[in-house]
Amino acid sequence: MVAALGAADAHAQEHDATKDFDLLAASSSPAGIWSDGATMWVADSLSSSSGDDSIYAYDMATKQRDGAKDFGTPAAAGNRAPFGLWSDGATMWVADNHDDKIYAYAAISGTGSGPGGGPRC
Repeated sequence: MVAALGAADAHAQEHDATKDFDLLAASSSPAGIWSDGATMWVADSLSSSSGDDSIYAYDMATKQRDGAKDFGTPAAAGNRAPFGLWSDGATMWVADNHDDKIYAYAAISGTGSGPGGGPRC
């Protein structure tokens, strides 16, 4: 099963299929997204049970996964069911819908190294 992200003009409420892209097959249950304009991170609340990364990164220009910017394994910090994402550009906050906690991850690097420093919750 391949999931797809869609884009719509918020004012016209029209779908813009030129901005859609397919998600990694392992991302079977996308639950939250956030973008800095160049990269889109997609939280998947079910993939962590399989041991895969559960927050995937996608390059917005190429519409391809950018594994170098994926979160490693948030489950190691207890973030086993990432559900929502938000960032101010310095910290990425990830909501977990199983333990009612918000996890904070160190600054996001624009160099392709992904979130650095690991969780600091």
